[in-house]
Amino acid sequence: MTTEFSSFSINNLSEISLIGGTYKELHFDVYSESGSPVDITGYTYKWLAYPYGQPDAIAISKTGVSRASDGFINRFTVYLSSLDTVSLSGKYVQQPVVVVADGIEFRVGQGNIIIIPGAGYMTVTESVTLSSQVSELITNVSGSITSITGSIVEITGSIVNLPEWTFLTTPLTSTDWDGDAHSTEVVTEIDLSTKFGVPDNIKAVLLRLTARDSAAVGTATNIYLSVGPSNTYYYAASVYPHGGDLFSSVSAVVPCSATGNIYYKIIASAALTLDAYIEIYGYYI
Repeated sequence: MTTEFSSFSINNLSEISLIGGTYKELHFDVYSESGSPVDITGYTYKWLAYPYGQPDAIAISKTGVSRASDGFINRFTVYLSSLDTVSLSGKYVQQPVVVVADGIEFRVGQGNIIIIPGAGYMTVTESVTLSSQVSELITNVSGSITSITGSIVEITGSIVNLPEWTFLTTPLTSTDWDGDAHSTEVVTEIDLSTKFGVPDNIKAVLLRLTARDSAAVGTATNIYLSVGPSNTYYYAASVYPHGGDLFSSVSAVVPCSATGNIYYKIIASAALTLDAYIEIYGYYI
């Protein structure tokens, strides 16, 4: 098989973010230099991540899975378990790789990935007593605390502006996403603060996608509702209805754009056949 791969430029993948210690699916589409999909079904795939500026210090190496059975001959998917990132945080570089033969590899993309420390991941390394100076520092901190060294005796003051999760006992909903009928729709931005009432500039959402399509079961393929943080990475979470007006649902943590919004795309079997629901159960500030 002769294959023409694109020669990628540095950081040709959009920057993405995820919460350390959470499940994540990453999808990669491979195109030739002429822009045509490349059939990669006969190869193997892997995904590498290393700390920014340290290309020899590989932090994660995962095997990719072909999506040919779903109709994507040029796509492979990498599944990150919670254990893959639970102890990581900071800025990393990701590289999807197509392995053509032993020793022959093509890095078909590259981009930055931001791993946000998971809630409660702190390391205690030695015992200290907080002085008045440390208390003052805690009062004025406006970034993220990556570690606490020692046993905290007393804090006089308040910790402000620290990133945190807010989990909801009643989900946030929108009249635009409570079962409305949709046709196939191009990638479109959803203003989460306007439509769902979340705070501005959030970093991620915990949501549930639910969808059904009226196509006869088994007669339509590649029907889905997908959401993600950008108009190029709109598939951070996807739900695939099977037809017959049967509900399919998936829950996921989805990173947001720099303005705190997400993007969606819909492929329906026909006009106004796909009913779509989005519920938000938490958000990360």
